Amino acid sequence: MLEALGNRMESISDQDIQYLIAVLASEESMLIDIVWEFEKWDCSDTSVLCILTGLIEDDIILVSKYSGKGFENLTKEDSIFSVSSWDKLRCKDLMLYLTKYGESRWDYDDWGISTERAHHLMFSNNDGISRVR
Repeated sequence: MLEALGNRMESISDQDIQYLIAVLASEESMLIDIVWEFEKWDCSDTSVLCILTGLIEDDIILVSKYSGKGFENLTKEDSIFSVSSWDKLRCKDLMLYLTKYGESRWDYDDWGISTERAHHLMFSNNDGISRVR
């Protein structure tokens, strides 16, 4: 991703990306929020898409679509298709959410990062996500 205002953006690891996506899903964020979140970090779009797809394949997150009356959950296959390109993430009627299995991970998994790193990721790039364990 590009440098912001002449300051070099901070690089983030795959574990950081996985954690940030999980937090976004825990907040039932729209897919466009993924684009906005990762534009703030030095990471590749391809890495974000691969990790996002992996989380769907592992039944940790899925996607739902707004349909007049509320949100309808997409199948795993449709969820994967909906995140298959950076342009598809710019959709404003699709929402990311944690599955029951994904939600249960908050109780026993550190997502591969320390508490201090999680705090840094969530609060160092203001306007970011807000879930804190």
